[in-house]
Amino acid sequence: MFNFIIKVLAALFFAFAAADAFYKRVKIRREIEDEVINRITGEILRRRAFWDGLLMAILALLAFASIWFKVSFLGE
Repeated sequence: MFNFIIKVLAALFFAFAAADAFYKRVKIRREIEDEVINRITGEILRRRAFWDGLLMAILALLAFASIWFKVSFLGE
């Protein structure tokens, strides 16, 4: 049961990190429109936030998928 809880918490953490990275893209876009940051710098930061969000989303999906797999040496 403890392993199940750890897997769910890991999946929720990665899902939250992915959502936060995609929200960061929106925030950076607003800062570009308000001319708080330079357009070129903002585009670089938006691209980095997109790839970070995509990576975290993939990790979240893998963490959710790991709930249905058992690893024998962990004693599940």
